[in-house]
Amino acid sequence: MKWQAQRYMAEVNDHRWYMSQRNDHGIDWREAEQDFIRKDYCNCAEKWRETYCLHICPFSKNCLFAAQMLNNLEEGELRKAG
Repeated sequence: MKWQAQRYMAEVNDHRWYMSQRNDHGIDWREAEQDFIRKDYCNCAEKWRETYCLHICPFSKNCLFAAQMLNNLEEGELRKAG
């Protein structure tokens, strides 16, 4: 999916920039990508899926997956508040 690929590349590029700042030298894109996958990808993948399914996808109003995701988010918010 084009949106997800663009999101992924942007996140890896951001990660690469932060790694370069921490290490005081440029970091190769592949090295940054590997580090990103090890450290951050799982958290990002869930957020991306939520963003795309609930706010971007033109079929979200008729999608059972999006409805379930919204239900899970609402239940989580109720637990936090309770």
